[in-house]
Amino acid sequence: MTKEDILKALHEMPPEEQERIREEILMLGYDTPEAGSAMATCIEIMKEIGDGKDAVQVCRDMIEDMAGVACPD
Repeated sequence: MTKEDILKALHEMPPEEQERIREEILMLGYDTPEAGSAMATCIEIMKEIGDGKDAVQVCRDMIEDMAGVACPD
């Protein structure tokens, strides 16, 4: 399968399916901070906030996880 074949197949999919695949590709390698892209980090943050988590707490947790430091309250 060529790049053109893949792009054509993606183009023929419904927009919501295209978005789901796009997110999956961006999230590849996100399981470690070193491997995750900035876009994958943003998507993960927005999902957590969209799920009702406090935005400030989500950011604090992310900083603590990535930097290994505790944020003051």
